[in-house]
Amino acid sequence: MKVVPKNSKPATRKHGGSEGIFFVVRLPRGWELKFCCFDQHSECDHPEFWEEHVTPMLVNAWAPHLFTGINRVERRRNELRLKSEIELHYDGFPRGRVTWVQASKQFIVYHGDNLKPAMKVTRLAVEEAFGIAGCSAWQFDEHEQCSLFSAEGLRSELQLRENWKTITPNFN
Repeated sequence: MKVVPKNSKPATRKHGGSEGIFFVVRLPRGWELKFCCFDQHSECDHPEFWEEHVTPMLVNAWAPHLFTGINRVERRRNELRLKSEIELHYDGFPRGRVTWVQASKQFIVYHGDNLKPAMKVTRLAVEEAFGIAGCSAWQFDEHEQCSLFSAEGLRSELQLRENWKTITPNFN
């Protein structure tokens, strides 16, 4: 899913590829990569992309599965409640960011080490989405890890039984 937010800001480099952010989200039909390339669309952070683009897409995808056999008014009320709940949990699904590092002249994919083979979204799929296959390095970043609180919130709201790697925040 490419998104069209406000301004564009291409990265400074000689070859192709794009900086950006991504999520790997669970839809009724399986896991999917959702991404925003900054050379085609404006820079945004994970919460902004989540609220403006990913949350509405998740509500539209899940509502027909979650809210059956109810009238239109009740369904709309449930969709609005679902939207407000999902918006709280941007750090519940796997995510990351792609950054051009001038010093090393390569793209770095910062990630939380949350992808699982069962998700069927590979590192190569992420690299291809940003046009950086073969010219990137992957680096763990604790900031990109999935929050246990948010993952549990998403599991509850979307009635998921699957588990994926999460962390419990340390507030000390």
